[in-house]
Amino acid sequence: MNPAKTTLAQYVQQRNQIRTMFRQRPLNLSDAADRQRIAEEIDSALSPENLTCDGELSRSAVDSKYRMLTPGGTRTARIGPGREILRIRLRRTRCSQ
Repeated sequence: MNPAKTTLAQYVQQRNQIRTMFRQRPLNLSDAADRQRIAEEIDSALSPENLTCDGELSRSAVDSKYRMLTPGGTRTARIGPGREILRIRLRRTRCSQ
């Protein structure tokens, strides 16, 4: 299986567990609106403030979080309408490391 697809599926599964706790509808990758929401969530998670928890995370924790989000972001970019936003964010994040 494609590692990016696996990571994206894991990300969606984690998000759906949290959404279930708040009695929200689970996200579905086959729905265009949900793919857009997932792309926006990944884009937000990759912002420097969120990625580093405002500088509170260690370098290794930031690297781990970035690796988990990046393959999911690139996969979402290929299947969803938010692709330009994600590609720009991914490039900026890599340059800032």
